[in-house]
Amino acid sequence: MPASLRSGVAGCGLRVKRLITNGASLRSGGFSLQNLISAIRYELIDTLFDLMKQSLQNGEDVLISRFGKFSVKEKQAYNGMNPLTGKAMTLAPRKVVTFKCSAVLRAAMNGESE
Repeated sequence: MPASLRSGVAGCGLRVKRLITNGASLRSGGFSLQNLISAIRYELIDTLFDLMKQSLQNGEDVLISRFGKFSVKEKQAYNGMNPLTGKAMTLAPRKVVTFKCSAVLRAAMNGESE
């Protein structure tokens, strides 16, 4: 398991542990298994997106099997125009995130079988 994933999963566990041991919620009667499952679900999703964001910031691709691939592309500086003033300006180079869907997802969207 990659170090970034281990740290993210460990962080998720710590947050869930804090939710479980929060004495105020236990005493107030606001604790239920459904609330715990929802909290774990949200923490898991947040951790997943944090890991994806970290990977993209490091310039790594994020591949989700049978869904698609997120990757970072570098855009060169280019000449553009300020729409308010009409003056020419040079836009700085930047990074953008691109997505390419998998053949499985494309087929499902078009009503085809794989």
